[in-house]
Amino acid sequence: MELLTTWTSTALPLTISITALWFYSLLIKNSSIIDLYWGCGFAVTYWYTYLSSATTSSPKSILLGLIITVWALRLTTYLYIRMRGKGEDPRYIKFRNSNPTNYWWRSLITVFMLQATLIWILSAPLVITQLFPGPITLTIVLGALIWLSGFIIETTADIQLYLFKNKPSNQGKILTKGLWSLSRHPNYLGDVIQWWGFWLVALTPEMWWFIYSPVLMSIIVIKFSGIPILEKSLARTKASYQQYANNVPAFLPNFKSLTRKNK
Repeated sequence: MELLTTWTSTALPLTISITALWFYSLLIKNSSIIDLYWGCGFAVTYWYTYLSSATTSSPKSILLGLIITVWALRLTTYLYIRMRGKGEDPRYIKFRNSNPTNYWWRSLITVFMLQATLIWILSAPLVITQLFPGPITLTIVLGALIWLSGFIIETTADIQLYLFKNKPSNQGKILTKGLWSLSRHPNYLGDVIQWWGFWLVALTPEMWWFIYSPVLMSIIVIKFSGIPILEKSLARTKASYQQYANNVPAFLPNFKSLTRKNK
């Protein structure tokens, strides 16, 4: 019962913060700000549980909170820099234009609350593990190292892409060097790796079945909202993308991509 109570209690701060963000999006007529909240939502959920729980703090809970916060702040900062001055994302513009009279409430349900629900479901192992405080174990160290490797991969990929896109001579071109020569989406690969690291740091014998969280995150990124949507857009707007796709794997690097020299 305590597990369920702890988990359900996080719905309150999520609902309040998401609703406030939704009101703000109506004022500025820009729903893209929800993308900035994705990482922050997990940090808010985690630290709300940490501060409101009667369970004694432990090295494990502090470490997990720190790596979640670092992940969230880096992601939010990068998205803010990338989105700054560019207006609303085309996805939301299309949705807004197709629902001109009732977009205000439809955006609350299908954009903002949907994301809040995903955060709530995916964050379950991150908040409930705080009820099982303990020392730093070998599994936790392994999880932290896996998280760090994913963090480095995602950060490096984002920096490479940002620098590439900000060179006028690269307009209309595709980044095929660096990590982008090994995977078409190394940023998503790094993000998924971090989630498996989160799970290992949070892992307890009683809650092993919370493996659903990194599995679900992996499926969302690989099969639904991440790679598939971006692939369709790139194939439609970049003439050379199909050739790139024929030579570089979408997600996990393979032997061919690892041994190929950057051109």
